[in-house]
Amino acid sequence: MSTKKTAKTTKANLTPADFEKRIKQLKDIIDKLESDELPLDQSMKQFETGMKLAREAQDILTNAEQKIQILTDKHSIAEDSDAEDDDRSS
Repeated sequence: MSTKKTAKTTKANLTPADFEKRIKQLKDIIDKLESDELPLDQSMKQFETGMKLAREAQDILTNAEQKIQILTDKHSIAEDSDAEDDDRSS
């Protein structure tokens, strides 16, 4: 008997490409739910899956925002340092 290992999705291993994938999956779920063809139990499962995907997509966006903030902070610090060097050489 083989045991199947599944990789748990964490904030650290989500990439921007994963964001696009989750948005597509969310759109597919919305289409299914809006079709009114699913029984209630399947609709609830789809809704739960959609909520999970939405949280993961939000995590990806939050991570991207944090990276942007770090980069802009580093750029700002470098500009401040360059300005101080220019003041000293004048």
